[in-house]
Amino acid sequence: RAIAMLVRHALETPEKRVALVSPDRELAVRVAAQLRRWDILVDDSAGRPLLQTPPATLLLSLADLIADDFGPVSLLAALKHPLVMPGEARLDWLENVRKLDLKLRGPRIGIGLSAIYDAILAQTKEGPERDELRDWWSGVASRLVSLSDGAATKLQSRLEMLASIATELSGGAMWKGEAGRQLARALETLNEQDLSSLDDVDD
Repeated sequence: RAIAMLVRHALETPEKRVALVSPDRELAVRVAAQLRRWDILVDDSAGRPLLQTPPATLLLSLADLIADDFGPVSLLAALKHPLVMPGEARLDWLENVRKLDLKLRGPRIGIGLSAIYDAILAQTKEGPERDELRDWWSGVASRLVSLSDGAATKLQSRLEMLASIATELSGGAMWKGEAGRQLARALETLNEQDLSSLDDVDD
């Protein structure tokens, strides 16, 4: 906070420029966050960590779905991700996600994809609206069903499955740009390693 205050004070001089040089990334991030509270945007020359970029957060949100057995919070976070369903179809997509959000509020009803379907039927009156939301969810579930398949016990297989679903949901947009290319290279590097020690094993 003290560093941020010094930077803010220095910037009060017209045309003054300030640079913070530090090998401590955590310190730099905290100073930048403090400056944002004062509407001072910092150009971080070190860039953002890969795991904080949109392509990586999409991949991680899909991994959360597996860990959370399709809990409402993790599900909605994945469906609302900015890279999901880009283009003209996104507005309709978000409207259906909003409707689904309303149906999933309150106590959680069961786990897994089927529980989401049951919640739609249980909390929506019969009629065109329920049919539309049910049909939309059926299409979404068909894209996510492989995430609920416990047969994939190898980490490499799961990574490939996550990448495939993320590609479909984003229309390939997640691999575009520098962040997308870096993530693709990171996954390629992982696939070249022996990950068998991290696979699921029977107790």
